[in-house]
Amino acid sequence: MPALIHYVLMTMVSLTVVASFQAVGAILVIGLMIGPAVIAYLWTDSVKAMLISSIIIGIICAVIGTEVAFTLDVSIAGAIATTIGLALLIAVICTPNGVYRHLSSPTPLASSLS
Repeated sequence: MPALIHYVLMTMVSLTVVASFQAVGAILVIGLMIGPAVIAYLWTDSVKAMLISSIIIGIICAVIGTEVAFTLDVSIAGAIATTIGLALLIAVICTPNGVYRHLSSPTPLASSLS
């Protein structure tokens, strides 16, 4: 069953990326798919909390980026991506246990291979 869930999720991500590249562009797709997930990974340890917080972070960054774009009369995609980048910078600086905790701890797959 976990393998089925894995393949369903990978298929959904692939279809989303392919459809989104044409609709909104590469910068926004990459920024919204990677940025909120990394921020949530730095701040949470459970998968459920990570999924929920990454959705909330993505929505907040999109709203703030859109408002900045309209205020400064710049590209919406660039403003949202910049907002996500600034949020990531703040998250890295303010991570509770330090960013090196996440970088130095082995992943379950890496620990099972050694």
